[in-house]
Amino acid sequence: MRWKSVYLLSFVSVFASAEVKEQALDNLLPYFQFKVEKEQTYLLEDRMAYYDVPGVSITLFDKGEILWTHTQGAKNKAGDPVEQDTAFQVASISKPVAALLVLKAVDEGKITLDEDIRRLLIPELQEKAVYPVSLRQLLTHTGGFAMTGLPGFTRGEHYPSPAQVVTGEYGATPFEQQEPSGEFVYSNPGFLLVQSVLESLYDKPIKEIAQEKFWQPLELENISYEQKRAEYQGMDLAHGSQYGHWLLGDWNRHTIQAAAGLWTSTPDLARLLLTVHQSLNTDNPDFVRAETLSVIQEPSHPFMGLTFYRHSDEHGEYLFHGGINKGYESHFVLYPELGSGAVVATNGQGGDALALEIMRSLSRYYQWPNYQLNLNYLEGQREQNLSQYVGRYHYTEDFYADIIEKQGRLYVHGKGQFRYPLQQVGKGVFTAVGFVSDFEFKSGWFGDDITSMVQKAPDGNYSADKE
Repeated sequence: MRWKSVYLLSFVSVFASAEVKEQALDNLLPYFQFKVEKEQTYLLEDRMAYYDVPGVSITLFDKGEILWTHTQGAKNKAGDPVEQDTAFQVASISKPVAALLVLKAVDEGKITLDEDIRRLLIPELQEKAVYPVSLRQLLTHTGGFAMTGLPGFTRGEHYPSPAQVVTGEYGATPFEQQEPSGEFVYSNPGFLLVQSVLESLYDKPIKEIAQEKFWQPLELENISYEQKRAEYQGMDLAHGSQYGHWLLGDWNRHTIQAAAGLWTSTPDLARLLLTVHQSLNTDNPDFVRAETLSVIQEPSHPFMGLTFYRHSDEHGEYLFHGGINKGYESHFVLYPELGSGAVVATNGQGGDALALEIMRSLSRYYQWPNYQLNLNYLEGQREQNLSQYVGRYHYTEDFYADIIEKQGRLYVHGKGQFRYPLQQVGKGVFTAVGFVSDFEFKSGWFGDDITSMVQKAPDGNYSADKE
């Protein structure tokens, strides 16, 4: 009769897990709480509407095992539902996956992290890399290549080659290198060099390298670096959206695949992250040996290992990375020793803020050691009259930003830029979610009406007058 007891325990465990999942997704935690208020939590469906995110996929893993995947919402304008195998563009999460491919090449003795890699670059990149540069520098954003955005190219546009991207022939940002100084400067261009090195070492495109080294051995079927003809891969692709509007052509294509070109379902990315956990703890030479892999945890900066962002304190360590492409935003967390964490992928421009709310709730209900400390408590109380801030603010004759209100939330929308949520942190003061800036609104000399705002950015303060 012992089997009945085992079956009962299993049933109770599954039921308990389902109950915890439901509680977590019904109690999302925003980044800020006001001390004088009762703690506010939110339903997933409400926050999807709040952030204009049509679809989401969440995979939760714990102690080395995937516990569940939850999907919700629409993957395209036809309203087809997101499913477990639906793949999203996960943008800059492409970078830590590319770093794992580099470490595989190091493990195979093809290259070291610290040698000058310029000889392995395509000619156009050799011309741009005027100073010696190593893979370690590129993978820690210290290679001297400045940060630039990656808007990508619509499916109706020409899909440029790496050489054309380097030269800016089709409107891409030209590459320039400053002398590497050890200073962290987040760099998308640096990952075209990483991609070029990998493709030179293996004499094949990065999409084929990943297929051979990782996807096929790990039996991952819904993950690919393919960009030019992604629709022919046989995968179920989520279409991108921005603030309630589906993207023209459904998604953009990215030549720098190592920086922004990864498509994946959340279960497949979770399986890859669990392989990282297992290989770090059991030395798996079929993936990457633990000694080689451990560099992803070693601090190159207080907040970063090798491409993976990291947080470490007396309660433990976790690795994480987010990703923002046009129409898609995603995030993952991995506790490398515990084998616990989650992957969240969305097809909406507010998805990173939503993903972080989901992560905070998961961290509480699944008792992650220290992630829930990413919750900030503010003095004062929430302002109700947000409409007073709405309007167009002119920085210069040629540049302005619109402050928009939607569903009780302010957004800042710079001319020709993404729209970003603002979170109140004081009376008349809001912080941007998605980039580093605070916005302080000011009234005129002779009344309470808002007449200007000051954007407080890392490189200085910028004033803008209200129209």
